[in-house]
Amino acid sequence: MVVFQIVVLYGGTRALKVEFLIELETKVAFQEDTIQQLNSVVCRQQEQIDFLLMKYQQMRAQLGEISCNEPFSPELNESPPHY
Repeated sequence: MVVFQIVVLYGGTRALKVEFLIELETKVAFQEDTIQQLNSVVCRQQEQIDFLLMKYQQMRAQLGEISCNEPFSPELNESPPHY
């Protein structure tokens, strides 16, 4: 195991080796928790992206229906009198 080899290379007393292993285990546990939190955030963001993409596609389809169903009218494009 890499961790054990690192401890052996550094030498020192058995208490220092155990302390070193505890420190490494603590760091790994913290990193695993951080990864889990980040994974939750990424999953939630993907759900939001999927929802927004669906809404965008719906709105685009509705816009296409509106523009196809209504004939072009020049009166709609005229500026109001106060412009």
